[in-house]
Amino acid sequence: MEGASLWIMRWAQSAEDGALPLLHCCVAAGVESGDFWEPPGIGIKGPPTKKKLGKPCIDAKDRKMLWEESEKACGAWQM
Repeated sequence: MEGASLWIMRWAQSAEDGALPLLHCCVAAGVESGDFWEPPGIGIKGPPTKKKLGKPCIDAKDRKMLWEESEKACGAWQM
């Protein structure tokens, strides 16, 4: 490993710890639809912490575009 890869591996979490925010969202009490969880600070290391979403994440036009592009890539959502 060289350069950026080495730096990331030195300061980032293990794969197991990196999965904690997703697991937290799946099984923890009090998590609501639309919540965003990641490590504290700049989101590199630490326990899952609820974060406020930035404007691009909550903008209706941006969300609509992302959903449409996701369906183009993966197929339409079937309930």
